[in-house]
Amino acid sequence: MISLQFWRDALPGPVYFTVLALAVLCYARILLHVFTTKLASAEAKGKRNFNGAVEPGAVEQLAKHLEQDHGQDSVSAEHLRQFAWSLLTPAAVRRRVTDEYTPDHRTLRKSVSMEFSFDRRFHPWSTPGHASPRGEGALVAITLPKKGQLYDHFGVTDAAGKPIPRLLQLEYRILVAKTLRALLRAAFAGAELTGECLRAERDALAEIVRFGLPEQGPDETDQEFQARQDDHLDHRRRVLERIGKLELPERGDHRFLRLAVELVAKLSLNYAVVVAIPGQGERYVVKYDYTLIPDLELGKVTGRRGLRSRLHFILGTRPVFLSVSARNAAYCQSYHLTINAASNLYVGDFDISAITDHVDAEGTAGARPRWRVRGRRGQHYFHLHTRSLKVLGKQGDPDQLRVTVKFFEVPPGSLGHAGIAALACLAILAAVTWTVAKAPNVDAIDTEIAAFLLAFPGLAAAWLGFETRSAHLFEGTLTARISSAVTFLLSLTSSVLLLLTTSHVVSRHPVHLFVFVAADWLWSLLVGCALLHAAAICAFWWQRATFYRRLAVRPVGSSGPRATS
Repeated sequence: MISLQFWRDALPGPVYFTVLALAVLCYARILLHVFTTKLASAEAKGKRNFNGAVEPGAVEQLAKHLEQDHGQDSVSAEHLRQFAWSLLTPAAVRRRVTDEYTPDHRTLRKSVSMEFSFDRRFHPWSTPGHASPRGEGALVAITLPKKGQLYDHFGVTDAAGKPIPRLLQLEYRILVAKTLRALLRAAFAGAELTGECLRAERDALAEIVRFGLPEQGPDETDQEFQARQDDHLDHRRRVLERIGKLELPERGDHRFLRLAVELVAKLSLNYAVVVAIPGQGERYVVKYDYTLIPDLELGKVTGRRGLRSRLHFILGTRPVFLSVSARNAAYCQSYHLTINAASNLYVGDFDISAITDHVDAEGTAGARPRWRVRGRRGQHYFHLHTRSLKVLGKQGDPDQLRVTVKFFEVPPGSLGHAGIAALACLAILAAVTWTVAKAPNVDAIDTEIAAFLLAFPGLAAAWLGFETRSAHLFEGTLTARISSAVTFLLSLTSSVLLLLTTSHVVSRHPVHLFVFVAADWLWSLLVGCALLHAAAICAFWWQRATFYRRLAVRPVGSSGPRATS
């Protein structure tokens, strides 16, 4: 094997160092290329950019369906009415909504249960002339995601858990077109629609079938993209104004014209997931669930928060704050929000100020808003109940309604594991330090036993702190992971110091200390670091355990079940 020494002797000095420098530069360039390639592979893939385009022939297809509809279609007037109610006035038909979040390793599983009621006696814009339900089931919009948003593992069932069919894209577009036509006819009180109305309807259908808002292209500047997006929004605004300013006959009803404008305004930026609920009656229960990938907030790139966020990723810890949407509270009469965590976690803190600050506290007569939260008792779930919430402002944004919950580990948790490893490291390191100080010479130290003892805390820290396989979003705190890393480093440093001491590379330098009387200063320094580390992690452990105990034993004055230790 040819070594570097061979080339150094064979080549002149300048040539050798030049070749060596070029080799180092080539190696660094390869590493940089691999690093940048890996980062580039993390960019978004598979995302379609339609730039707000309208599918060719889509509007003509809908117009053809409207012209050929002579009352023989399977979609009845009752179905159109139910769909319009569920989309435009959801709070009037959604009796009770329950949102349930269940965390996984990196995702959230959201389960929603909705109870619909189409009793006209409680609806704001029903008329006595409406026909009663004919027992043909219902067509309802259950959720309104933004255009381009994809639901993963999406499933819809009824109250018994049986799958419920969803409308396909063409079926959904036909339903929307017929609903818009029905609203315009109701606004014109059955009179013939004018040419201006039909042209406005055609432009509105084009906005509904449009693939979302324009997106910035790779070769487009920010100014060009902003100008193109402003043009698109201006065109949408003009379409809405044209519908709202249509001239109605003398018997026309402006309420339905405003509903038509609201229909186009909602479905031009969003799309509705519509289900066909089988059965008879006026009350229906729909359940659906899907998987969410929460956004991780990493804090600032620089500074203390930036360093902390990087440590979270390097050490593999989980976030403890979870912020979820409670927008459904504004679209129903009774709302329940539940956030479930693993059984070894408990609710440490929560914040509902985003709800209390953005809802109308006065409400209306007979429908004053109410909310209540299950207090912190050491339970692994968070529960919020609201009733008759209404977002502040005429154009209130329900997306502002959010709940933030912070989960802690039930003691001992990962802090207990880290504390045990830190105490074991302190005890073993102190024992080995005492042995090294009392040995008459270095050769009298049993290196096999000492090396085994010094390696034990490092193995324990790795097993308890880093090798735990977790399937939950919140397990593993940053404090515990840092403590395990410190324990491992102390164990490794002491093993290396023992090797250097027994090999006579490092000489012993005894100093007089209060604890060890006469001990080597390097070993004493390691013991001091281990003592400070164990004291700090045990203090954190004690503080978390005391906090959990205060929550768990807090009296509530109820006659419920009691658990006694």
